[in-house]
Amino acid sequence: MAMVKVAAQRFTTRIAILSTEKQETLSQQNHTLMFGLSMHSEQVMAEFGDIRSRLLVLDKLTQFFDDTAKAELERQQLRLQRDEVPRIQAPAVMVEDILTRWCYEPELVHSDCTKILRSQHIAGYEIDLDLVTTIKFHPRFQSWLTLDESSVLFIDTRSDNPISSLEMPLVAAETYRQLETFFDQHNREAHDDAAHIIPMAFFASQHRDMRRDPNASPNELAMSLLLQLVDQYRDFKTNDLALVETEVDPTNIEAILFVFESLLAQLSQNTILILIIDDLSIFTQPLSRRRGMMQVIETLLDIHRNGEYIAKLKFVFGNSSRNDFSHGVFTEDEALRIWQSDATLPLSEHLDDW
Repeated sequence: MAMVKVAAQRFTTRIAILSTEKQETLSQQNHTLMFGLSMHSEQVMAEFGDIRSRLLVLDKLTQFFDDTAKAELERQQLRLQRDEVPRIQAPAVMVEDILTRWCYEPELVHSDCTKILRSQHIAGYEIDLDLVTTIKFHPRFQSWLTLDESSVLFIDTRSDNPISSLEMPLVAAETYRQLETFFDQHNREAHDDAAHIIPMAFFASQHRDMRRDPNASPNELAMSLLLQLVDQYRDFKTNDLALVETEVDPTNIEAILFVFESLLAQLSQNTILILIIDDLSIFTQPLSRRRGMMQVIETLLDIHRNGEYIAKLKFVFGNSSRNDFSHGVFTEDEALRIWQSDATLPLSEHLDDW
């Protein structure tokens, strides 16, 4: 019995020991597990902290791009609004305003031309009509008018005469009237790329008296040519027209001629400008008028000789009395001297040309 009790006690003790050891083991495992859980929890919290930090940065970056994009969109909208709002610009220079400002007389050339043409039918005027015919159908005059090149022609008639005659003014008037008729027909029927004819004239023979006639001066001659050009050629740019508006001074012939030369340089390649001055000798007296007239002649000759233009420029100048102003001014190639009618000219061969 005792042995049983001892065995039972030993068994109980053994169980108790095993139970204690198990409890210790479980406790140790629990400590290990809790430590592991604690470490894991700390690691997870650290990772959450990193994620949160990155999310905050990314959120700020997103906000930055959003704000930047919004600002760019606003700037684009403002640019569009500015483009849509009409900008205040300086008013365009209008040809009609320029012509009005400088008192352009478009009918002056026509009325002068009509007076000259009528004079041949008025008693008391001595006109050599044979001389008129000789000039009109002279090969030099015909080639000046019709060749496809720029040219200058000085027609010197009646150089032995102390006073002016009307033969050359009559040639100039008839030529201008025919050119004007051709101009009206051709330019009305022409296509955009067709040659453009510009006939211009000043009939000095009709403006002799400086005291009574406001147009009897070289300044008025130059202004007339300038304004005829502005009136007839409507393709000048605003900057070109601005020169006429701001740089012209009717009392300063150099300023007028400077602007005139500037505009001639702007004429298109398919433009043919024909300029006629019927009698230079009228404006060579007195001396004050002669100086201005020589400036006009020399400027026109310089324009032609320098060739700083692309249009075709044809200048013809007449003289109807004894003169000394033209000596050394025109070259022999530029001068045509006809002092009497040419009886050998076969008029019938040329009548169909006019």
